[in-house]
Amino acid sequence: MDYLRLSADNGNISAQLRLAQMLFNQPTMKEKEEGLAYIQRAAATGDQQALALLQQAQAILARMQQQGAAPS
Repeated sequence: MDYLRLSADNGNISAQLRLAQMLFNQPTMKEKEEGLAYIQRAAATGDQQALALLQQAQAILARMQQQGAAPS
């Protein structure tokens, strides 16, 4: 995962999205929010897949926060 994170941090959109999905599937809200940040970085480039994932991720996090998701 270190190489993936390094690649994502250096602007590789595919790595950002893959890492985001991995983080988003973790149990804590902190990891999900970190995943969302990577999706936002990818979406900022105008990548269509990232923009679609961003909408989905924001909706999921909003629902989780309304339901009182597990603490970070």
